[in-house]
Amino acid sequence: MKRIAIVFASKYGQTKKIAERLSVRLGEFGHSVQSFQMSNHEDLNSVDLDAYDAVNIGAPVYAGKFPHRVIEWTKSNLPGLNERPTAFFSVSLNAADKRPEARKEDIRLISKFLSDSGLQTKLTA
Repeated sequence: MKRIAIVFASKYGQTKKIAERLSVRLGEFGHSVQSFQMSNHEDLNSVDLDAYDAVNIGAPVYAGKFPHRVIEWTKSNLPGLNERPTAFFSVSLNAADKRPEARKEDIRLISKFLSDSGLQTKLTA
């Protein structure tokens, strides 16, 4: 059994719904999961990465950008994140767009997040 942290920001609730679903599914595989919603600055320091074997970070896209607090939290926790399996999921209205350009934009935004933050993930979605 792995101990997994899901750290996410959610302005309108969609990212939270996905984080909750991930938590349920990972629990069904026997993992112990705890979720942390970045709703304000105080929440950013409440995650003790040493208590977890893996981390999943989730962030919505608003106006072509991820929330600044997610990027800053990731940067400030980079050593701990990069020493364990880490995944990143993005939530965007582009998911409903069937055009190839929408997929390219999703990939561009995720690549920019990884580049800006320095995060090395095992999985992105």
